[in-house]
Amino acid sequence: MLDNYRVKMPIRTRFGDTDMLGHVNNAVYATYFESGRLEYWAELNGGHSFDNWPFILARSEIDFLAEAHAVQDLTLGIRVSRLGSKSFDLEYLLVRDEDGKAIARGRSVQVMFDYGTKQTVPIDEDTRLRLIAFEGRGPLREG
Repeated sequence: MLDNYRVKMPIRTRFGDTDMLGHVNNAVYATYFESGRLEYWAELNGGHSFDNWPFILARSEIDFLAEAHAVQDLTLGIRVSRLGSKSFDLEYLLVRDEDGKAIARGRSVQVMFDYGTKQTVPIDEDTRLRLIAFEGRGPLREG
């Protein structure tokens, strides 16, 4: 199920992730996906430095497919699905390890950003080529 996802990140749910019904709270999935963005960018760039964090989050969406509970092992798959002129999409798939069931899927749009000028900027050619090479599949949807 996660074969086509370039980055795979293990997640162990915590008791504090759950709501009164014992399910992982819906807001926590956004945090899981945020951690996935960090991990994807770190693997692309060879480290967790925030010196090279050239984008902002413009959109995030989540589809909830099944419940998760405290102290479960999950795996989050992360991949680039679209490269635009100034933005790119990341797709996420969260799978329960014990049975391979998809728990949630999502998508986020990242916009390249110059923090000094507070303006969006085009994806530079080096980053575009590194993303394509890192994904190792093609063609990525352009647009």
